[in-house]
Amino acid sequence: MYVVRLFVYGVWVAHLFMADGYDQPDHEKWGELAAKQILEEYPDYKLVTYSYEGEHAISTMRNQYTYTMAVKKGGEEKIVNVYVLMNPQTEKPVDVYFDEMEREAAYGDSFH
Repeated sequence: MYVVRLFVYGVWVAHLFMADGYDQPDHEKWGELAAKQILEEYPDYKLVTYSYEGEHAISTMRNQYTYTMAVKKGGEEKIVNVYVLMNPQTEKPVDVYFDEMEREAAYGDSFH
């Protein structure tokens, strides 16, 4: 599992690891969209952790990229699965879905 931990202080960093000649993996590109969308869905929260869970081909017209993200406001933290659906033929996003998880049921104490 690929895990990136981000501590975002009110500002989303648009490009991770950007350097000349860096070819951004697809999961990072779609992860940026997922992070942007989660901050729109939870506007008063800050993104505190980000985990890429994997890619799944649903059909020739749909791939799903799955991320687990934690957002926090004060002492309240929410764990949210974010699903980015994209069309692999056009490389365009189709939709973004959110599924708020119960922390203990989904991860116990392993997701920080």
